[in-house]
Amino acid sequence: MPNCKVWGKAVTAGCVLHTECMEETALKLAETICDKYCRWPSESRSSEELDARCESCEIIKTLLPDL
Repeated sequence: MPNCKVWGKAVTAGCVLHTECMEETALKLAETICDKYCRWPSESRSSEELDARCESCEIIKTLLPDL
């Protein structure tokens, strides 16, 4: 049985979400981060430059590994 990384106590059940729900939640979070917190849309001169930044974004890679 795995232990909680925060408390160190045994975890009897993990996070339970449908795959579709988790994907939807990740997309919403990525959209919020990109729209409200990312500085690159305002600093990029072209859509190609912005796409290159987005492709190398570690946050998006973590949230949406299949993209």
